[in-house]
Amino acid sequence: MLSATQAMYAAMDVATALFYAWSDNCRRLVAASVMFLAGIGVLCAPDIANCQIDLPDVSASRGLRVGEFRFSPRAEILGGYDNNLFYDAFNDAREPARVALLDLSAGIQIENPDYQDFHVNLDASGTYHRVFSPSASLNDAQSSFGGDLLFLAEFFPKSILSFGVFDVFKHTIDAPNYSSERTFNRLFNKVGATVAFHPGNSSGRGALDVELGYAYEINRFVDFERLDHDAHDFDLLLTWKFFPKTALVVDGNLRLENWSVQDEQRGRTDSMPFRILGGVNGFVTKQIALQARVGFGQGFYSSGTDIQTVLGKVVLTWTPANTSIFSVGYDRDFVQSYYANFYSFDRFSASIKQRFWNRLEIRADAAFSWLDYAKFDPSGISVLYDVAQPYVVVNEANRGESAVDAGISVEVVVINYLSVYLSYNFRQLFSDFEMYTSTDNVLGAGDQLVDRGGYARHVAKGGIIVRY
Repeated sequence: MLSATQAMYAAMDVATALFYAWSDNCRRLVAASVMFLAGIGVLCAPDIANCQIDLPDVSASRGLRVGEFRFSPRAEILGGYDNNLFYDAFNDAREPARVALLDLSAGIQIENPDYQDFHVNLDASGTYHRVFSPSASLNDAQSSFGGDLLFLAEFFPKSILSFGVFDVFKHTIDAPNYSSERTFNRLFNKVGATVAFHPGNSSGRGALDVELGYAYEINRFVDFERLDHDAHDFDLLLTWKFFPKTALVVDGNLRLENWSVQDEQRGRTDSMPFRILGGVNGFVTKQIALQARVGFGQGFYSSGTDIQTVLGKVVLTWTPANTSIFSVGYDRDFVQSYYANFYSFDRFSASIKQRFWNRLEIRADAAFSWLDYAKFDPSGISVLYDVAQPYVVVNEANRGESAVDAGISVEVVVINYLSVYLSYNFRQLFSDFEMYTSTDNVLGAGDQLVDRGGYARHVAKGGIIVRY
C-alpha cells in the first residue's frame, strides 16, 4: 500500500505528464480566450479610475514627527524553517538540506507626507540572515548580511510638469541550486529619473498624463561573477481618463541588457527586449474593478533563439469593503534567464487581503505558471568543477516546466507598536529537465547527474515586529 508521501509524489508525476501533454496551440488558445473575455468586460464596464490594490495605509498613526518629516523606525526578529535550502529535487538520492533560520532586521522610513512642491521618501533596512544545520561550514557559508534601500524624490508633483529621481538598492540573500559553500547573493542597484506632463486644470491634473523614464541597473554576484549584467531601461506611460473613472493606458518599455561576459555557448547573449501594451482600467461596478492590457514583445537577442510574442495582463478585483480585497489575474510575458536566452510564462493567480478590527491582517496568494525556455542545448561545453568528466550534457534542448506557488502571512497587532507575525511559502516546480557531467558531449550511462529541474520547497517563519 502506498504511503502518503509516495501517493503525493505519484500525483505530482501524473500532473507533470498532463502538463507536457498540452500543446503550445492549446495554451495559446487559453491565453487568447482570457484576454478576449477581459476585453469584452472592460468595454462593457461603466466606469473606472484606479482600482484599489492594497489595504488602507495605517502608517499615519505611527512615527515621530519632526517638522514636516515623519520618522518611522522598525525592527524584526523572525525564526523559521526551510526544508530545501538548495532547491534539490524531491526524488534525488541525496537528502535536501533542511535548515533552521534566524533573521534579525532593523529599518527606518523618512517621509514628508503633507507635501506640495517637493516630496521625498527614504526607506532603508538591514538584515542579518543566519542558517542552522548539522554542518558548521554550511552554516557559515550561507549566513550573511543583506539590505534594502528605496529613495524617491519628486519635484512639483502636483503641477503641470513634474520631475523625479529614484534609487533602489538590494543586497539579496539566496543559495545556489546545488549543495555548495558558495552563495547566490547579489548586489542590485537601479537609479533613474522621470519627467511627467499633466496638462489640464489649474491643479495640473487633467485627463491626460504623459510620463517618460530612464534607469540604469546593475547586478553583481558575490560568488558568480560570470552572471554579472547591466541594463538601460527606457519607459513611456500614457494615461487618458476619457471618462471620469475610465482610463486608457499605453505602456512601452525598451531595455538594453548587457552581460559582463557574453557567452553564447552558455546561453548568455546581449539583448534589446521591447514591449508595448495598451488597455483599459475600469470599474465594472462600485466594488468590482477590471484591468486589461494586451500588446507585443520581442527580445532582439544578438544570437541564439529570439522571441516574438503576444503579451497580456488581466486582473479582476473585488473590494466588498476597504479592508477586504480579492483578486484573480492572468499574465503573459518573458524575462531574461540565467539558463538559455529567456523563458516565457503564462501565469494564473489569485490573492486575498483582509484586515479585521485594525488588529488582524491576513494576506494569501496562489499561482500556477507554465514556463517555456528558449531552445538551448549546452551539451559539450566545458565545466570547471569536475575534471574527470569535464563536459555538460542535458536530456532535452526544449526545456519546459510548470510551477505552483502559494503563500500566506498573518500579522496580529498586540499593542500599537508590537505585532506577532507568521508566514508560510511553498513552491513546487514540475520538470523533466536533467543536467549531467560527461566525458564527451553525448548523454550516456556513465554520466553523473548534477541537477534536476524539479523541486519542492517549504519555508515557514514567525516572530515579532516592532514599529514606532
